[in-house]
Amino acid sequence: MDSRTGTTVLEKVVVDNNQDDAPRCEWNDCRDTATHWLICPVCAAREYQCTPHSDGVKNSSIGSTILFNCTCQHTVLAASCGIEPL
Repeated sequence: MDSRTGTTVLEKVVVDNNQDDAPRCEWNDCRDTATHWLICPVCAAREYQCTPHSDGVKNSSIGSTILFNCTCQHTVLAASCGIEPL
């Protein structure tokens, strides 16, 4: 309420429920919308990934490793990880 005029001031608030509720990529500091699960081959833990990071894992060089830093803390070969669309 505006105390000078005695009127209520309304502000337009735009809420996009689809974006706010969408899971976010958990790769380092990336916060893009997640499109895939990255699956640990040791224990089947799952972490969210966006399309560019999923593509990066698919195309990683031989011997590249990944740390599941949001879930199980396993460090595994990237080629052994499962990738599944959400």
